[in-house]
Amino acid sequence: MRGMKVVENMSFNEETDTYTCANNRELEFRHVSKQKNKSGYISEKKVYGCTNCAGCPLAEKCKMTPHNKKLYVADNFLRFRKQSQENIATEKGIILRMNRSIQVEGQFSRI
Repeated sequence: MRGMKVVENMSFNEETDTYTCANNRELEFRHVSKQKNKSGYISEKKVYGCTNCAGCPLAEKCKMTPHNKKLYVADNFLRFRKQSQENIATEKGIILRMNRSIQVEGQFSRI
């Protein structure tokens, strides 16, 4: 379970461009990280970091390294995932999912 490590479980303040962890410590914007995958697509992630995780009782559950907490946020990915979840929840999305499970996946059961 990923729990408090993930961006979905932290609150975001648009005015200050900061995230707040479960122990009410702020993760401030540091920089933008760009990575190119094998197909040439360049993904951008915003990197947020906590200035001091020393003495935090939740650090063991929150961090994966001995250093201060870093959070990598892919805004495009989050926006597309939110849009996808909204589409799936519509009446049309429910019907399309139901039809896919009957028509497409049913064919694989015959192989």
